[in-house]
Order: sequence, then C-alpha cells, then structure tokens
Amino acid sequence: MKTLLGFILLTFSSVVCNAQTNIEKLDKIFSLDYKSYLISKGDNRPDFDRKEDNIDRFLVALHYRVPVEDFIKKAGWTPDMLNAKIRLLT
Repeated sequence: MKTLLGFILLTFSSVVCNAQTNIEKLDKIFSLDYKSYLISKGDNRPDFDRKEDNIDRFLVALHYRVPVEDFIKKAGWTPDMLNAKIRLLT
C-alpha cells in the first residue's frame, strides 16, 4: 500500500513539475528575441512575417518539446489558427 501511494505521489509530482517546466520554457521562449535570416529573395521569398505570427516561437517550442496545447494557450491561437500555421509551414 505504501509503495502504491509513493508511486502515485511520485507520478503526480513529476506531472506537476513537468507542467511547471513547460510554463517556464514558454515564458522564456516568448521573452527572447530570435534572429532569423532569409536565404531566399525575389519570387522565392516567403509571403508571411514569421515574427508577427509567432511562427518562429512555435518552431522553437516544438524543438524544446513543449506540448502544442500549452503553446496555443500562451500564444492565444485557436485550433483553426494552429492548423493554418501548420499548412503555411508545409
């Protein structure tokens, strides 16, 4: 019984700590200013502003394995906006 209770507490604490870590990661991601360079010009130039749309921060969050649900809450995106950004990137 003690082992089961210990396991439940350990699992719950790891979930809480992981959620806090994701929040801290997102706070850091949104507080930093990222440099990005375009290697395309002319007709090959992207037709969107990667900084204005938070697409750069979305990619950084994916790199740091932040859950997409946490990111869209922080960014204020809707699921439709998320799907539109993903279609734009692909």
